[in-house]
Amino acid sequence: MKMRPLVSLLVTTVVAALLATLLATTATAHAATADRVSPPATSAKPKPSQDFPHMPRRCATPKEKIPSKPVVCGLTRYDDQRPTVVLWGDSHSWMFIPALKEAVSGRGVNLVAVMMGSCPPMDNRVGATDAVPACFRSNALGIEVARKLEANGQPYRIVLAGSWQRYVHARKVGDRTSYVGQMAIASKQGTPRLARTLRSIGAEVDVVGQVATVPERHRSCPQGNEPFACQLARGKSLPEAASTKRWVTDALGALLGRRPMIDVNPAFCTAKVCKGKIGTTRTWFDDLHLSATRSKSLASYFAATVDAVDPDEEPGGPGCTIPILCG
Repeated sequence: MKMRPLVSLLVTTVVAALLATLLATTATAHAATADRVSPPATSAKPKPSQDFPHMPRRCATPKEKIPSKPVVCGLTRYDDQRPTVVLWGDSHSWMFIPALKEAVSGRGVNLVAVMMGSCPPMDNRVGATDAVPACFRSNALGIEVARKLEANGQPYRIVLAGSWQRYVHARKVGDRTSYVGQMAIASKQGTPRLARTLRSIGAEVDVVGQVATVPERHRSCPQGNEPFACQLARGKSLPEAASTKRWVTDALGALLGRRPMIDVNPAFCTAKVCKGKIGTTRTWFDDLHLSATRSKSLASYFAATVDAVDPDEEPGGPGCTIPILCG
């Protein structure tokens, strides 16, 4: 929907006030919170059932795993005198938290997340407080973050990720009733519109391509099924690969220019198969998401993203002064 100037101004004011209340008021406070909820450092690998990204509790509890309500989640201490990477999308962005945290480690770069399950990145032409699906409001927050980062003047980069094939498939089979189907319908126009919006803002964006998953129907694996640990035919693990890549390229390619999408599949797939386990590391946490251990090992795939914000120094600055990002 298009809002008139006065309504837009009021909504923006309400958003800023609401988020300032919901988020921690200082970057230092968030750092303390993150320290309390982060799993303790250990050399022992987590149990497969616990090998997923753990977010600060104000963003999502371990039971929720991924935010159930729209939130701008600071995954590192935020300092608006530093460059920022924004991870944005559905649960396929969530599963890359360990990779991005590893990629920014020691680099003096903020890492911020805007994500919800089954919520592809898109511009739904709504405000963050409108009476619309939570996914739409979450994406409105993402756009607000992009605008504020652009206005701040420090280098930043956005990483968009999604389970693209699920939405392409839902539209293909005419799913109009399930939640994924409804978001798939919304993303048909909403995702290309987001590309135009981000271009108009001036945002630099990287896009993660479709990631291999475990098909709904597969043979039992003697090495373990929860999560699946055997190898799978690449075509089954990456179904509808050509049509999915074509749609994502058409929808978001204008943001990339000549840069390719980030493709992490070579880390665990060959030309013929995708491996459920390499050494002692399981590829997946469940049938749809990479394990946190595997994700962390993929940090190098995001090195160019972090390098692009040029964090040559780690300025000391006065701390966070942008309420929507403080936390």
